[in-house]
Amino acid sequence: MHICTLQLPDGGSVACEWRLSKPWNTLCALLTVDLFITTPGKSSSNLGPNLLNLNRDAPITEFIQDQLQIASSGGSGSVALKLIVPVEGGYVIRSDLLEFRLHGCLLVGRAAGFLEPRQHVLGFLSQSFNGDADTLLGAFETAIGAVEARTRADETLSDTMQRLEDELRNRLSLDWFLPEPIPARRLAIVKPTRDMLGFAALKNMGFSLVILDDPGSWLADDDGPHADIRETFIPFDTNPDSGFRNRLKAAVGPECVDGIIAATRSEGLFAAIADVCQELGLPTEPPEAFRNGTDKYAQRRLVDGDARAFRFAGVEQLQAQLDAGLVLPDYPLVVKPTTLGGLSQCVSRVSNQEELFEAVDKIKRRVFGHDVSVPIVSEALVEPYEGGPEVDVNLVLCDGELLFCEISDDFPSAADRDGATMADDFQETMFLYPSKLPQAEQEALRVELHKAVLQLGFTSGVFHVEARVRNSSMRYAERPDGDHELVERSASADPPAGPPSVFLIEVNARPPGYIGLMTIAYTYGVDYYALWGLNAVGDAARFRAMARPFLDGPQYTSALVLVMPDRGGTLVSEDPAPALRRCRPDLMESVPLCREVFSKGDQVPDPTGPWNTFTSCIMVISRSGREELLRTVKMIREEWKLEIV
Repeated sequence: MHICTLQLPDGGSVACEWRLSKPWNTLCALLTVDLFITTPGKSSSNLGPNLLNLNRDAPITEFIQDQLQIASSGGSGSVALKLIVPVEGGYVIRSDLLEFRLHGCLLVGRAAGFLEPRQHVLGFLSQSFNGDADTLLGAFETAIGAVEARTRADETLSDTMQRLEDELRNRLSLDWFLPEPIPARRLAIVKPTRDMLGFAALKNMGFSLVILDDPGSWLADDDGPHADIRETFIPFDTNPDSGFRNRLKAAVGPECVDGIIAATRSEGLFAAIADVCQELGLPTEPPEAFRNGTDKYAQRRLVDGDARAFRFAGVEQLQAQLDAGLVLPDYPLVVKPTTLGGLSQCVSRVSNQEELFEAVDKIKRRVFGHDVSVPIVSEALVEPYEGGPEVDVNLVLCDGELLFCEISDDFPSAADRDGATMADDFQETMFLYPSKLPQAEQEALRVELHKAVLQLGFTSGVFHVEARVRNSSMRYAERPDGDHELVERSASADPPAGPPSVFLIEVNARPPGYIGLMTIAYTYGVDYYALWGLNAVGDAARFRAMARPFLDGPQYTSALVLVMPDRGGTLVSEDPAPALRRCRPDLMESVPLCREVFSKGDQVPDPTGPWNTFTSCIMVISRSGREELLRTVKMIREEWKLEIV
């Protein structure tokens, strides 16, 4: 341990003990510097012989002064900090990487990065580790960030700093820097939703955004509260008609953009966007891959070659084919849109011919726009209902290589119940991360779904895949509290009919929805929105670097909880989160993020109609495991109250 005196810009001085750690033997070449600083006004008997003047304008100086002020006002006599110092320099891949990867870390009181997007930083090249002021000055000048250690009364400071060191190594071990300059990027986004943390990620990677949306969009006003998100707003007709491609090409052609994406829920636009990217020479996966990837019937035929899947343009065609002798598989059947799907809307489980016709007609009534005067609707896919635990699997691919994959348990929907009818839907209720399925079944999912994505013609990107495990060794069972959980099947009373196998429900050539995306980002350290943007501009180097999760796996068990309305009508209540934070702060400590789909006064669609959707998305976490998480979720559901009239 070395001792010095830090001269503060206001003329005061504080004693500082410090030490260098060893560089990490991981992907990144980082080391940390421990600082133990006595707050002003405390004993100055430990002032060291070496005097170090802190640069008034340096971010590390502001950080130290802020932490000293907080500690002093709280009656603490010292602060414990760690500087994050690069051993080798380069161009930073994302300026807020420190804050992002340390989100939720209980060992950190505060984290602050000192970087700008695409900034070049110097490595800490000191050859002198003898404790002189120049060594520490070099660390201050090259530090890319700092963290305050959250100390505990029942633990020595040395143990706290060692645990923090281990956790920093776990979370920050990825390639922070590239050797070559990173160019500025202009990304066009069509019909963006309010994914604010995603926009922040793009900004911190050096992106400027060109927004194309309908007039009156939430981003249209140059003087509006969100105008700083974008560089340019272009009023644009987003109707998915036959003229969309030409309109898009005309709009973005003069803008010199480096890539184009659409909102994650705008899958009906993906193939046309890929066509435009190809025509303009912009990075893209093949347009035909997107046509396959957004057509569930094409997916089924291409991946499975399944002759038990059928497509109908409407009830008239269905009736005509049945009259001609078509024999459908045995009931129950699943009916879903072949294209223009989303949020499990118009997905039905049917048990007889009457329900089948009703489900096909429901899809035909879901109009997305008009091509001149012709309604834009989806055809209907009809196929057998498959049982088994359902999962969501997200895969990150680069040039065909699987870089990252995580699997979550998709808890049963109303339509999964025995005896379910047309009135029951497939709206998701909850996802739990990570999956509880056996590792062998998870590995089968990784392998088979990776193959499926490649079969569709994709090689790079983020893919949100839904699947089931047929003949799984586990099943959902009702718990004493009325909820469900995965349990092992009894080999004698409930044996599987055969070996486990993977049933692909659908491949979505996009990341999951916003709250699900951020649940995964905070749980594993991998930001799909950032990867999506990087892939759109062909930045494979940063894409690969940021696809690395925490070394030790997920930082907690987490759930994405979806609240469905019990009726349609006018929402007359406020957002439940602030009220619950006041009356049950213990519960809200487990909710890092939530979103209300509707605001007070909005019309909530009828849950039995073609546009049904959830009202709330809630991320819930537990550091004690899955059982505690399920109990917390149940309490939050009971308290999360919305009134619809």
